[in-house]
Amino acid sequence: MSASFTREAVIAASTKRGSLTGGKRDVPVIYLVSIQCTPLYPVSAQTALRAGLDTPLDVLQTFTESSDIVEGDILVVGAKEYPIKAVLNYPMRTGAYKQLILEDLKR
Repeated sequence: MSASFTREAVIAASTKRGSLTGGKRDVPVIYLVSIQCTPLYPVSAQTALRAGLDTPLDVLQTFTESSDIVEGDILVVGAKEYPIKAVLNYPMRTGAYKQLILEDLKR
């Protein structure tokens, strides 16, 4: 992890992933732990469109170095769960990162 990314990636998170069994998705269970990511913040309309989202729901984004995260996983920050709607490659001079586009479910 680059020093500049380490300064920004101050949020500890984990992911949940459900497996596909017999054409049905199982209940998601913890998949990755101790992921460092940047704080969650709103996505611009351009980023949402680039991710293929045209939704009135609140959409957030974060960045991480973790490479084993896929669309459909759930990012867990504290006690809150955010479905991952898109995972975009975000190459930078200091390394390869993933931009996670998240749905903020209001319950």
